[in-house]
Amino acid sequence: GHTSFHGCERCNVVGRTKMKRRVFKSLNARLRTDASFRAERDKPHHKERTPLLNLGIDMVKCFPLDYMHLVCLGTFKRF
Repeated sequence: GHTSFHGCERCNVVGRTKMKRRVFKSLNARLRTDASFRAERDKPHHKERTPLLNLGIDMVKCFPLDYMHLVCLGTFKRF
């Protein structure tokens, strides 16, 4: 499952551990912007600088989020 405390690609919500699970409860978290991403303002979200920064695209809005990781991961049993 997802184990990052700062894993949301669109906002700065911080995860918590509850009953051995990572939960993200905030509905009003501050949104990430291209500028805040490039400046690495949320340090724990970044492991290292990505070469994708050189493309000159919006680092928050130009990458799609996928159903499997947003909905299914941690919801369905593994087989």
